[in-house]
Amino acid sequence: MRKFINIFFILLFIFIFIDRAEAASIESISATEIKVWGEYVIRGSGFGSSAKQGQVCWADTCLAESAIKSWSENEIVFVMNTTGMAERGELLVGFYNNCAENNGGECLGDWDYISGPQITVLPFVSKIIIDNEEYEMQEGFAYVLKPNVEMQIKGEYFGSKSGKVKFGDKETEVISWANQRIVLKVPKVKSFTSTFSIENQFGVASNYKIMLNSDYFNDQYFYYQTYLSWLYLPEALKENKAYGDNIIVAVIDSGVNWNHQDILKNIYKNEKEIPNNSLDDDKNGYIDDYYGYNFVTDSGIMPNPNNGHGTMVAGIISAITNNDIGIVGIAPNAEIMPLTVCDDVYCDQNAIAEAIKYATDNGARIINLSLSGLGSFYDYTELFNEAVNYAYEKNVIIVSAAGNGEQLSSESGIYYGRNLNNAPNSPVCNDSNGRQVIGVASIEYGGQKSEYSDYGANCIDVSAFGTKIFSLSHPSYSSIGSEYDIDSGTSFAAPQVSGAAALLLSKRPELTSWEVNEYIRNSGTSIDSQNQLEYQNQLGKLLNIQKLMQYLPTKNDLSKIKFTDAWYDKDYLYIKGDFFAKKMDVTILSNNGQFSSNDFSYTLNNAFSSPTLLKISNKKLHLVDEKGYTLTIKLERYDGGVLQISDFFVKNIKKAKLKISNIFTDVSEFNKNKDAILYLKEKGVINGYPDGSFKPLNAVNRAELLKILIEGAGIKVEKTKYANCFPDVKDEWYAKYVCYAKEQNWIEGYPDGYFRPEQKVNKVEALKMLLNIQKVKLPLAIYVNPFFDVDLKEWYAPYVYRAKELDILEETGNEYIPGGIMTRAGISENLYRLIRGSNS
Repeated sequence: MRKFINIFFILLFIFIFIDRAEAASIESISATEIKVWGEYVIRGSGFGSSAKQGQVCWADTCLAESAIKSWSENEIVFVMNTTGMAERGELLVGFYNNCAENNGGECLGDWDYISGPQITVLPFVSKIIIDNEEYEMQEGFAYVLKPNVEMQIKGEYFGSKSGKVKFGDKETEVISWANQRIVLKVPKVKSFTSTFSIENQFGVASNYKIMLNSDYFNDQYFYYQTYLSWLYLPEALKENKAYGDNIIVAVIDSGVNWNHQDILKNIYKNEKEIPNNSLDDDKNGYIDDYYGYNFVTDSGIMPNPNNGHGTMVAGIISAITNNDIGIVGIAPNAEIMPLTVCDDVYCDQNAIAEAIKYATDNGARIINLSLSGLGSFYDYTELFNEAVNYAYEKNVIIVSAAGNGEQLSSESGIYYGRNLNNAPNSPVCNDSNGRQVIGVASIEYGGQKSEYSDYGANCIDVSAFGTKIFSLSHPSYSSIGSEYDIDSGTSFAAPQVSGAAALLLSKRPELTSWEVNEYIRNSGTSIDSQNQLEYQNQLGKLLNIQKLMQYLPTKNDLSKIKFTDAWYDKDYLYIKGDFFAKKMDVTILSNNGQFSSNDFSYTLNNAFSSPTLLKISNKKLHLVDEKGYTLTIKLERYDGGVLQISDFFVKNIKKAKLKISNIFTDVSEFNKNKDAILYLKEKGVINGYPDGSFKPLNAVNRAELLKILIEGAGIKVEKTKYANCFPDVKDEWYAKYVCYAKEQNWIEGYPDGYFRPEQKVNKVEALKMLLNIQKVKLPLAIYVNPFFDVDLKEWYAPYVYRAKELDILEETGNEYIPGGIMTRAGISENLYRLIRGSNS
């Protein structure tokens, strides 16, 4: 009997083992080409319930137990996080064939395996070495490579036999090849961005993005500017063809070596000033400020800078590109306005505040302040609040370095960044009325905070690269003894942001300072995962210039969407919200009747933007209150859906006439002339362009001006009555206005008899026409000169004086600039103030 029982159990064991062996199988694996750090899933059956009872292997190598994330009967998940695996082999899942005995829960005995498909490990690059500089390879980042130099590639799984290294489609010369190290020569290629791929002996390859000093950039030292590739500058320049044209960037610093051949042509020149004549030719309160101003010596004479700091900053922003020398500037056509506020060791706070106002009043759109922290001042001061607010209100973007922390000890030379939330400093934290200053922290090429960089969400908005930055300098101060230098600090991260802002404004000059600031803050790349917990959400995003130039922001809070169509009875309805957002379709179904209650929740599954802002699915006639309405969309639900408003009939209904609330795509709620433009549009006095824009900063011409002023005065002119009054004025749209104005003796032609309707109008010419058409009486005498640049002997002085008296001018200072060009926004504001003033 006992023998029978023993035989029974032996047969039972054999049956169970055979049944398991037949049941266990590999059905699939998520990929057969495996990347280091990649996560993969094996699916099948009979795997068991514990990784302690199984293995994942190929060839004669097996993954460590720590690489197994989960193990169940039907699925195994593993991460390729170990080195030393075979480069290729058949996938094997192994099981112990005897778990009867154990040692602390571990199975003892031999392994049995089931096989799967062939596995190949992709070559993995961990570092590249160029000119003895090591760079960690990071997914999604690019690297600048100097051509015709030796480059080492370190990593794993290159294979014991030589494979191929290609730059784009071009195979390059390999000097030596080993499983963990390849030495090669970097080729010269045509494309400025490309990939280099490592193909092992089995024909599989890994691709890495690189940038080469190619035909796109011929600058001598471009290959030192690795940070440009991480900021995606070449892609931004190629896609947008914007280079910072017509944008002035004030560098408030230690002075700029403005004779440097790599920036000379980009140095700002005050053409209203005659240099070195000891006179204030432009009457702006500063003598000889032709190339900027030295606030340390209170002089327009710009000697050599006090150190190389300001020159490095200026070079990062606007060094001349593709001139066979030097470096690449981020905004290579932007103008640099040098304003000196620092001596050899100290930056004067009062000088900085004065320089901010000077830059604002003299045409700068961007101010770079690489001043916070070491070498200037640590403590927060309200001294800058007024100056910062003054610049911000006048649409100037202010960029400030975060600061370089505190020195561990006087002997160590080591600096550690401070938390600005607890210890704010100036000027980076001078946001008296909100986010008026763009604070810039420094990070390393792997995305980690630079050890020295200050941080803190209250003051920091964005990060850029501040370590080992190569830029312009002055031979007297260069650490490498030339007109170039290498240095580190948040001072050199800030100008990267200033340069990016200049590119954006050269593409979209209508943007307000608030909009530019928000674009920069929100368009970057998150770096939280690369940083310790205490630095997460304290560094802003990493500046990404390509994304910045493409950026269309979103907003996840309440917003009013107002119907803004300026024309009646159109097939399409245009609406404009108080923010930009991404695209979605919204469907509104209505029965015949009035939209009555606007306080309802609307279901959204996205945000919305041009060109499809709102779709009306019911194409029947919609009857609404003639006074219009405002539809408030509350972002409370995100599950998608359709809303139908119940019937509500009223007696007095007409065809829909939609009131205007915000009429042009380039006139935002922050535009200082918004009320004037809206009012005149409602009155039918002004119109926009076919693309929906108003172009407020465009100069107004003689024909446009007369149309605006005559209609603004409420005068209706018959087209059939007025035409052919000048050789160049026949029966064009503006003929009736020109000829009527001539009949009223408001205008005259040029000495050659022509009117020149396209001729731009300056401010005093426009002011004269405005006051004459509105029949405003001029003063008999002028007792007080309202502006220092208005000569009381000039013909236009009475017009300027009367306009100032009536408060119809925008100018609030003591300068009017009589010869300045009148803009579309400017004449709209003047006319609006005059009309509203006469009606009050």
